[in-house]
Amino acid sequence: SNYLQTVAGSSETYQYSGKSELINADLSRVIYRDAHRKTAIGFGGWYRESQNYINDVEVEVQRRKTAGWKATLDHTEYFSNATLSGNVTYKRGTGWLNAMRAPEEDFGEAYTHVGILQANASLQVPFKVGQQNLQYLAEWRTQH
Repeated sequence: SNYLQTVAGSSETYQYSGKSELINADLSRVIYRDAHRKTAIGFGGWYRESQNYINDVEVEVQRRKTAGWKATLDHTEYFSNATLSGNVTYKRGTGWLNAMRAPEEDFGEAYTHVGILQANASLQVPFKVGQQNLQYLAEWRTQH
């Protein structure tokens, strides 16, 4: 994707632009299913590249090439009038596909191979008010 933003400076206007590319591949498999629940596992990988420019001059310290893998566990419970879903994902950056170290790594301010644990849960409950079909949705997300 490409983007362009005009930024007003004190004496002139700047064009901040950039381009990014993301390639993502995932595989998943249902490991358990019955009439009331479903559990799946997944594995995937990604490659992301981005470059930013000010007035068509690249801001080289903002250039990024990252790659990594992820593993996911998904579970859904189906109740008579509600659905509860949750997942846990572990993501880890790697040096695959000529991924670059971030310039901040030289100063101990970043690490591109860090592991990230994410968890999500949601509860959906449909209901009616008169003839109007509505839905209650509660979501919880965390990342560490």
